[in-house]
Amino acid sequence: ADFVVGHGELWCAALWAGHLRTLGADAEALDARDALVVTPTPDGTSVDVEYEASDAALDAWATAAAARRGDGGKAGGGDASAQPASPIPRLLVVTGFIARTPSGAVTTLRRNGSDYSATIVGALLSAAAITIWTDVDGVFSADPRKVPEAVCLPALSYLEAWELAYFGASVLHPRTTQPAMRAGVPIAIRNFF
Repeated sequence: ADFVVGHGELWCAALWAGHLRTLGADAEALDARDALVVTPTPDGTSVDVEYEASDAALDAWATAAAARRGDGGKAGGGDASAQPASPIPRLLVVTGFIARTPSGAVTTLRRNGSDYSATIVGALLSAAAITIWTDVDGVFSADPRKVPEAVCLPALSYLEAWELAYFGASVLHPRTTQPAMRAGVPIAIRNFF
């Protein structure tokens, strides 16, 4: 079932990366199953990231991507002398929600898996920031549907965000914050409306 579930992500990522390339962007789709290695938690409700295996898999994918592009690892196009060599394309469209186990079996990241995969990939790439797009303006002091005077909090520490999520705030799942915390990458919440 996990093999079938991720195909919407695969098709969307490939289509979006293709569209970006037609606009002249250095974009490539990354099937997260080629880079994210996870093991199920003992209770089976989530997964833990195998960071060393994921980092090695991402490096292998990036090397293969550079060879496919024929750029010798100088992604981004333009004057190679003006840009540092990087096997990662300038725009990387990564599937969410899917990964693989150390044995290579396809799996999902379970509840809140797309946001979780965003923070994992952001951590693996040492991103400057991770943006989670959702249908709310950010993390509120309380549920605004129940507490009319709730306010959108301008900033939170990782620990505050984790505690709010752990105690029921639905914007960020507790596991979603862990990779960003581990790598020290800030998370921004943006409203896609």
